[in-house]
Amino acid sequence: RYKGEEKEAQKILRNGLVQFPGHLYLVDGLSSSLVMTEDWAEVQELLETTLEQSQRLEGNPPMQLLFLDRLAVAYQRLKNTVKKLQILRKFHQKNDPLTAAQLHSLEEQLLFPISLPSLDKALSPLLLP
Repeated sequence: RYKGEEKEAQKILRNGLVQFPGHLYLVDGLSSSLVMTEDWAEVQELLETTLEQSQRLEGNPPMQLLFLDRLAVAYQRLKNTVKKLQILRKFHQKNDPLTAAQLHSLEEQLLFPISLPSLDKALSPLLLP
């Protein structure tokens, strides 16, 4: 951090983003600093814009997951449950497709059931001599 001076760090990071728009490490630093100062509306605006516009994120899945996670926290703090759930679905789809399936509503699960084969059935032929 910038000696604990988050507002000063944010000013420097914003200037960096003016010079180097969309630079992921500057977005990371600024969004992290905004989380520290609890500027949730700014976190939301910065990360929504970055996630929508940055082509670089497609080649950097860990950074994309980090931004989705922070955006979900921002929506939670802003009490926007619908958007938070949408972002959590995106996060889990990119991170773990099986967990994403569990986030869908019961109605969706009934219409499109996803079941995994039983581990016992899959392993039992391997255990027989």
